[in-house]
Amino acid sequence: MTRVVLFKTRSEVNGYDAYIQTFAQAGFEVRYIPVLQEEFHIDELSQFISDKKADWAGVVITSKRGAEGWVKAAQRCDGALSSTSEYS
Repeated sequence: MTRVVLFKTRSEVNGYDAYIQTFAQAGFEVRYIPVLQEEFHIDELSQFISDKKADWAGVVITSKRGAEGWVKAAQRCDGALSSTSEYS
């Protein structure tokens, strides 16, 4: 069986792991390598968010910690997102 390595902390909901189930159905064995260190780059992300010349239409956040980092960076922008109709 071919192995798939996921660099994330394993999480189950009511004993169900969607990654294991999905990959197993496709013939893969899942191995987890938990996150060793987490570091937010709030200054860099804040600059990205507040750059009105940036050509981006949306953001996909795939984790709770990612969302927490985005919120911290957006708050640091002193309301730049909420004060412009361009982003409302």
